[in-house]
Amino acid sequence: MKARHWLLTALCFSLTTPAHAQRFHGPVSRALGETGRASADPAESMFLNPAATGFLPPTLVVGAHGLLGESARTGDEHTWGVVLADGSTDKWMPGAFSYIREKTESATGTLSRDHEFRLSIAKLAYPGFSVGFGAHYREHEIQGGANHFQANADFGVLWQPVPMFSLGFSAQNVLSTDAEIPENIRDTPTLGLGVSSNYNERLVARLDIVRPERQNPDRRIDVGAGLETIFSSGLSLRLGCNWKESAGQTLFGSGIGYRGPRLQVDYAYQTDARLDREDRHLIDLWIPF
Repeated sequence: MKARHWLLTALCFSLTTPAHAQRFHGPVSRALGETGRASADPAESMFLNPAATGFLPPTLVVGAHGLLGESARTGDEHTWGVVLADGSTDKWMPGAFSYIREKTESATGTLSRDHEFRLSIAKLAYPGFSVGFGAHYREHEIQGGANHFQANADFGVLWQPVPMFSLGFSAQNVLSTDAEIPENIRDTPTLGLGVSSNYNERLVARLDIVRPERQNPDRRIDVGAGLETIFSSGLSLRLGCNWKESAGQTLFGSGIGYRGPRLQVDYAYQTDARLDREDRHLIDLWIPF
């Protein structure tokens, strides 16, 4: 489907299983039900909504991602990555860059690797309203098989009318993809709407509604929700759930985070209530300068 059609649809309106467009969710997002399209997390926002880059803190953030997963569908997963996010006030347009490397070994012993490079930029069109664009390039290697290459783009908007409430929309993988690429690894166009609200900066609630537009013949909707409690010590506790009906999954997440003056750490555990042996552990380390 052409990009213009997707953008018009948007105006009108992961390290995951193959039916999903969003390949990577960080530990904050996973702990909170794979939500975050209306939030501005320096280490994660670029994967969910490029417009969130416009609300980054006025600092340079360097982060590292790590994931260990066990899945009856996709096999054992090992993922690591790095991210640079620059929201410095002297920059005309905030931006973020990431590299993610994923290795998966299926139940039959087949080994595959993914390498993804992602760039995200955003601009505050006016106070409280950001428009963002993202581009990503991915190489998929299959042991003893062919390599496949994909390039695609994301578009998003994020509106924060008041500090305690934000609304975000993203259209991911808006470009058409090569029909010769196997369906199970092809980028999937997806529309997502997110809401985030916080009370006194101590209690944060998120809700995301997502619809994959390919490998979803019944046009099912995925709903994610999460709640985070933030203590004065910098410690955060998180709980969330994602009812991923497009893939027949119910994902429960929990996590903990710490926001120190320099080092910041996030951890999450995610499991599928509908499928045995479907668990993931994720950790982030990131440093603001």
